[in-house]
Amino acid sequence: MDGKDKFDFTSGASSSGNIPPYECLTLTFLRRCAFRMKLGMHYGKHNWKKGTNDKKFILERLGHAVEHLHKAMEQIDTDGKMVDDDLSAVAVNCMFAMEYQEWYNLIARKLSEARLEHQGKPEEQDLDLPEATRTSPGLSSGSSETSPWSFQKD
Repeated sequence: MDGKDKFDFTSGASSSGNIPPYECLTLTFLRRCAFRMKLGMHYGKHNWKKGTNDKKFILERLGHAVEHLHKAMEQIDTDGKMVDDDLSAVAVNCMFAMEYQEWYNLIARKLSEARLEHQGKPEEQDLDLPEATRTSPGLSSGSSETSPWSFQKD
C-alpha cells in the first residue's frame, strides 16, 4: 500500500481507502436486481455463474439486455404501462458480462505473466488461454416472497 491510497480514520485506524462508493448504489436498484435474479433461480441459484466464462452465453445475455433496454426506452417514451422490469433485466445481464470481463482479464493477465516467465524458451512460447471453469453450488431458494416487480400482462 502506498501513501496516496491510505485513509486515516478519527479512531486512529487506517485503511487503503480504495473502496468504491457502494453507498451510491440505491436500495431500489439493488432490490430490483435481486428480484430479477430470483426470477432465474428455477435454473438454480448460481446457475448463471456457469456461463461467466462462456463467450456465447455472454453475447446472448447482452442481446437480451439490448432487447430489454429497447422495451424500457419505449415504455418510458410512451408513458406506457410497465409489464416487466426491463431495466433490472438490463442490469443483471450486464452484470453477467462484467463477470466475464473480470474472468477474461484475470486469465489474460495470468497468461501474459506466464509468457513473460517463459520468454526465450521456444518450446513453451505457444501458450494458449487456459480453459477454466467456475463451479457454484446449485442452491435453491426456499423463499415464497414475491417481487414488487412481478408484473402480469393484461
